[in-house]
Amino acid sequence: MQFSDSFSKLNIIDKIIDNLNIYKKTIYKNAEKSALALALAVAKKIVYREVSVNKDVVLAVVNEALNNVMDHDKITLKINPEDMLFINENKKLLNDISFKTNTVKFVEDSGVESGGCLIETDSGIIDAQIESQFKAIEEVIIESFKV
Repeated sequence: MQFSDSFSKLNIIDKIIDNLNIYKKTIYKNAEKSALALALAVAKKIVYREVSVNKDVVLAVVNEALNNVMDHDKITLKINPEDMLFINENKKLLNDISFKTNTVKFVEDSGVESGGCLIETDSGIIDAQIESQFKAIEEVIIESFKV
């Protein structure tokens, strides 16, 4: 009788240990998610601060956008009006191709956040706004936790 009683208690202890291990994994997974969410929030603050202080970021975003769509016949870049002022003052720093061809049209759009742009081509619209890029990163992170 003592042997079966001891065996039963060991089974209970094994189940408790298994449940604690499962709980520990859940805590670690939640901590990872929280740490990533915090890191992303900090990164957003840093990027938005950099965009507000360093307008060269706008030129970099526009140049990258142009590099990705130059094979289209018609390109419209929608840019925040404040950024457009900076771009007009610094056109010499943009990719030469945007001014050597008539394919690129710059348009002010107050609906576009500062530091980003919307790119319209004959194939569709590309959202190169900072918030959209962060949402794409978030989706990748969320997807990685589903595995």
